Amino acid sequence: MRITSIDFIQKPLDQTYEPEDLFLEVKLKLKALPEKPEAIIFASVTAFAAQMSLYGHRIAHELEISESASIYNITGGCFVGLQALDLAKMLLQKHESVLIVAMDTLKTMVSKQTVEKRASAVRWGDGAAIVMVNRGEGPGQVLGIKMETDHRYSNDFFVNKINYQSCLDFNFSAKDYAGDFAQDDLEKSGRLCRDLAAIHELRELRGLVCVNRSQKFATGLASQLGLRADQVFESFGIRGHLGSADIFMNLKDLMDLKPQGDYLIYSCGYGYTRVAAALRFCQN
Repeated sequence: MRITSIDFIQKPLDQTYEPEDLFLEVKLKLKALPEKPEAIIFASVTAFAAQMSLYGHRIAHELEISESASIYNITGGCFVGLQALDLAKMLLQKHESVLIVAMDTLKTMVSKQTVEKRASAVRWGDGAAIVMVNRGEGPGQVLGIKMETDHRYSNDFFVNKINYQSCLDFNFSAKDYAGDFAQDDLEKSGRLCRDLAAIHELRELRGLVCVNRSQKFATGLASQLGLRADQVFESFGIRGHLGSADIFMNLKDLMDLKPQGDYLIYSCGYGYTRVAAALRFCQN
């Protein structure tokens, strides 16, 4: 599977989108697609809270392929972009092309919350990615994706701390993420990435794209993979947290640099789920 194109929409971090306003801009981008996809995946962290759970069908309607396309609406943690790629890889066994639209309005949602700690802990953003993937090899080839859920920490650090009146009221502090948990998380993340690299025979990694994690964590993970700190790539501090679009935002920024060789992408989400993807870049 190869990533053919990535287009991106985002306002400055001091501005917000309402979901429908952002979707209007997505529709304009869809009109410019060079080909009509055979399958559509709409991915979002905030889909149900923002009433966006049927946007995949609306996208198919805009492209006038609603009767023939396979349509999926998926939601999940901040790694849902990688879930979308994993689903696309499966769909490409049947279809020639798959369109992924990853869209979230996290800044808009958080700005409406009353919990100041949650709103100020992360630089939130609103944005969308329009991604076309096709069969075969190419400059951005997705070799494989590996995922694991660590139930040991699900109850201790996540489930028992959630305020069920609002998921966004949940505040997982730096104090919680410390000691044995932090070290165990880093080691298990390293093992996941090394296992994926071994499966796809990535003998010489060129870099790590670490999404939605601190610089300290990313540097530690890179060290476990035999990489230097300057081989870690992430746009999180610049563009903010864009939910499902984060994965593709980082990928687009990386692809614009015309990379060569093998890279790993790592992300995680509430659950506690870790996800890694192996990519190969070769420029023509």
